Amino acid sequence: MGMDSSEQINDLLDKGTDIIGGSIGGVIGFLLGGPGGAAVGELTGVLVRESLNKFLSDMASRELSIREKDRVGACARCVIDKIRAKIMSGEEVRDDGFFPRDSASTRSPSEEIFEGILLKCKNEHEEKKIHLNANIFVNIAFKSNVSIGEANHLMQIAESLTYRQLCLLSLFKIKDIEGIKLRDFNLYKTEYSISYETLSVLQEVLDLINNWGMVGTYDFENKSMGNIVESIDLITPNNLMLTEYGKRLCEILNIEEINRNEINELIDILKRYY
Repeated sequence: MGMDSSEQINDLLDKGTDIIGGSIGGVIGFLLGGPGGAAVGELTGVLVRESLNKFLSDMASRELSIREKDRVGACARCVIDKIRAKIMSGEEVRDDGFFPRDSASTRSPSEEIFEGILLKCKNEHEEKKIHLNANIFVNIAFKSNVSIGEANHLMQIAESLTYRQLCLLSLFKIKDIEGIKLRDFNLYKTEYSISYETLSVLQEVLDLINNWGMVGTYDFENKSMGNIVESIDLITPNNLMLTEYGKRLCEILNIEEINRNEINELIDILKRYY
């Protein structure tokens, strides 16, 4: 005898334990509106529960590999846990039609974005990105100034960037705040031998600058930001800064959640002369 919808959802969420650990009790309580969700039993919680339950039921019934279920379950649990925490702390979800107030047959924006996040996590081989991808839905659910078009664009960018590039964005966000000093000259005509690791990191920085517009190079003498760099030889790490849209992506991803040890590794690489 097959599992019913609620059992399938429980099974899917439980699969995420392999990636993020922990108990699913509070998550299930929130979805069911039982003891674990009692504090969020008002309209806000109801709207979120109905929207998430509807799509989780559909996703749980799909044919997925074991690892795909792990990733989807982990992402769904991150989303539900964080939304539950925000609502319990008094925050209110957006009230502009993102979450449906009726059982209309057309898909709501929340279902569209939730599906997008889960599907991207399903195929995400860099599993450290899963909790950051989950943050996209969580933050969009509470920010009415993020349109559906921008939300889909942010998902596309986050999917395309490597985890190390997200770590680089985190580094450039805190660099000036914490007074972190990186190499203050570029590698053009340098006498130093550059390691392949350093070259690889600089290539990822170049991609963030030229292809995604997330990072720029600041000219301290002329007090201006440059948005194009011709080659990695011309990158001066200490002059790198987030662009306004780079800051926006960091905000929506809660980029500060990245482990500091991984950022420190990049700091060490971008300080080197070789």
